[in-house]
Amino acid sequence: MKHINILIVEDDESRKNLFAMKLGGGDYTVHCASTPIAAIEQVRGVQYDLIFLDHDLGPGLLCGRDVACCFYGSKNRYSTVIVHSHNFDGAKEICGILEDLGVRASAMPFSDDLIFWETVIEVLRKLSK
Repeated sequence: MKHINILIVEDDESRKNLFAMKLGGGDYTVHCASTPIAAIEQVRGVQYDLIFLDHDLGPGLLCGRDVACCFYGSKNRYSTVIVHSHNFDGAKEICGILEDLGVRASAMPFSDDLIFWETVIEVLRKLSK
């Protein structure tokens, strides 16, 4: 099985902790970015197989949309992106930007329910082949 490199772009500590708990123990390297600037640096500098991207990233002028725009010409143009925002309009906008750049993206609101995590595990299973 292939090792999976994951980036979680999320500013909420409880969500980051839940991601870490649910993804711990697998053959994954998990990186977190809490701010748009940190996420942009990660997207430009490190290649990831899977990126979880939130739209609303705390106070400030930048958001997940700005992170999405930096995928052009980056190492992550062929990554899989799950936009896990509850901001439906923002998530759709981010998916549109990414798809225009040729990035595989889907919107799936973050949840602690079984369906969300089963979907995540299925994506990881496909990526690890």
